[in-house]
Amino acid sequence: MPTVSTSTATIAAEVRQAYDRALLIQARPELVHCQFGSKKPIPKGQGNIINMRRVELLSPATTPLTEGVTPNGSALTVSNVPITVQQYGDYVALTDKVTWQSIDPLVIETISVQAQQAANTLDQLARDTFVTGASVRYAGGQLSRSAVTSANIMTGLEIKRAVRTLKKNNAQRINGSYVCIVSPDTSMDIQGISEWLAVKEYSDRKDLYNGELGMLYGVRFVETTNAKIFVGQGSGGIDVHCSLFFGQDAFGTSEIDGEALQTISSPLGSGGSSDPLAQRQTQAWKATWGSTILNDYFVTRVEHAVSA
Repeated sequence: MPTVSTSTATIAAEVRQAYDRALLIQARPELVHCQFGSKKPIPKGQGNIINMRRVELLSPATTPLTEGVTPNGSALTVSNVPITVQQYGDYVALTDKVTWQSIDPLVIETISVQAQQAANTLDQLARDTFVTGASVRYAGGQLSRSAVTSANIMTGLEIKRAVRTLKKNNAQRINGSYVCIVSPDTSMDIQGISEWLAVKEYSDRKDLYNGELGMLYGVRFVETTNAKIFVGQGSGGIDVHCSLFFGQDAFGTSEIDGEALQTISSPLGSGGSSDPLAQRQTQAWKATWGSTILNDYFVTRVEHAVSA
């Protein structure tokens, strides 16, 4: 149990807002997976589950019309995909002694590391949802993750096959391209492919994604250390890296409106009788978050090894 009550009533509103802005500004660049989710917040007082709705495509109307006869027509089919939102958070406790002995501005330093912690938390939650899709290919034609060998690295052919899967599933491109999230080890391998186009070589570098590296075969690649790695699960105990390919509206995310990510500052003395000598203060963050795959046809992953 925490030793200090977490209340924001004892700090000025403008200080709280400044802390919130600092947290958000520092966290946002790290949210690599989250940036691709179609976000729909839940209004306060409306529970913690929201249904993301989509209208399914109509079948082609290939039967010729008969003169003077009205056809039966088609009925729309609407699918609901639920997202459950939950709370996440953590706090750091500081004593009065460390605050007046330290030469560092500890509250600001704490907010900085908590921003990184919060971003990592939400991004990994999103990642772990997004890599559960049904569509997967194991590099080198292997039949399972445990069969992936050290020779089965990401190649141009594997990328083309992933693109083919998305095309055949009618996945729509995002601003003209598909997207793939990769690990730094994977990016080293794919940047050696002759057709690789680095970001610095783009004719138009506006609206780059967080972590974007370059483009290959109509796919924009985004690098993050949060890319999914199945540690020790390949052949001979090697690590298996997951490269996540997707198109428009593959994923969905949600939050409680106004409760996405916030700071909670409890200064010295705010603990009342549990801290009668005003010896402790806490700096905390709290977020509401939920994510899901909206359409399994619009996402596929390649599981593979990487070069040493």
